[in-house]
Amino acid sequence: MKRISIVLLASALVLAGCKNRKPADKPFEQVQLEAHIQMQIDSLAALAMSKDAGHVFIGLEDGSFILTDADRLVKPECLIDPASVSKLTRLDQKYRACSIIACDMQVARAYGMDIEPLKAALAKLVADINDPALKSFQENANFDTPADDMKKFYENEKANGRLAFFWDMNAAMSIETLYHVSHNADKFLPLFTDQDASDVTLRLFLILQSVQALSDYYPGMKELYNAMKPLEALNAMDVEELREQLTGMKAELESVRATLLR
Repeated sequence: MKRISIVLLASALVLAGCKNRKPADKPFEQVQLEAHIQMQIDSLAALAMSKDAGHVFIGLEDGSFILTDADRLVKPECLIDPASVSKLTRLDQKYRACSIIACDMQVARAYGMDIEPLKAALAKLVADINDPALKSFQENANFDTPADDMKKFYENEKANGRLAFFWDMNAAMSIETLYHVSHNADKFLPLFTDQDASDVTLRLFLILQSVQALSDYYPGMKELYNAMKPLEALNAMDVEELREQLTGMKAELESVRATLLR
């Protein structure tokens, strides 16, 4: 298992043991405890964001991801169906779908596929969700300042009482990234350094801890944690170990990915 601060892990376990009670029912000590726990969740979030390996997909934008004409003839069949997102009814599903589509758009663009249906589906989702912080993040986020953009989004969602949706999006993005890598490891893994491989699995671990910690406060988090739990076995420290683990867990990734929008 990855090395991680005992304080952070302990805080996640403490939060997981807290009961969800209305503010009026909480004694002063409980309010103070939750304020302390929120600080620890903030620390988990900061560490998770610092381990974001999303920059690996910059290769899809700047041309370092090399595909031959022959490669582009074999289009990926694992992209989300844009039409399917119109059937989503729950907010957590819609936030997750935003991350899935954003990831799939990069893959589709690299293969020379038409991304307009995906762009339209994403725009409709953002409009339906009607979250100003999400709209700003979606319109202004860029690869030059990913950590700053994500931090701002986190703070805005926390201030607006939508913290769970931040984790929904991050969980979905991590899962979708690994899903694509597992389906096309020979093309995607060369974009990773050993540090990237370690970061992407550590970040997944941190997301799992945060989702578990919030599960007593947000019912959807408990469902998400139970779905993601099989992925705890992903703890690669280098590219080759990541390749081996993704090969061995392709079925689990497909299963977890399928549950994100159910």
